[in-house]
Amino acid sequence: EAFLVDFVIGLAVGSDPPRYHTLHQLLQYHVISDSPQVARQLLALSRDYPPALQLSIDMLHRLGSHQDVADVMVTEGMLLSVMRYIKRHSTVLVPAATLLRAALDTRDSIMFHTTYRFVQAMHYQLYASHRRSSPNFLPQDNCQEFSEQFNRMFAEES
Repeated sequence: EAFLVDFVIGLAVGSDPPRYHTLHQLLQYHVISDSPQVARQLLALSRDYPPALQLSIDMLHRLGSHQDVADVMVTEGMLLSVMRYIKRHSTVLVPAATLLRAALDTRDSIMFHTTYRFVQAMHYQLYASHRRSSPNFLPQDNCQEFSEQFNRMFAEES
């Protein structure tokens, strides 16, 4: 079946012009079954066909690959979405430094502030549920640079 799926996807995107709409419908109506391989192909197609990104994320979610969903969201800069996703799926772990680096890279101070406060709240929840030894940043979190940046940007608040 994997060969047939590869063939159909190749046929749709390899036509001139590419038949992304047809591929979209085949996926939407589950003619093409969900699989990690198809999700990866969709992710690769998202540069040329942006809706493929959401199709890929939806497929990974249906497959129960919650960690992969979060990783894709972070990579694609979907920080608000990944924070909501992490709150809904407690098994998903994205390192604080990864989230904070992605937030800082947006060059959006509000996004950085929101992400920093989100990470602090998550650390507190983990501490309260005895899954973390401290609600504060620990050396192994590798967040010293982000704490310093936060204090510089929002000195009166901290």
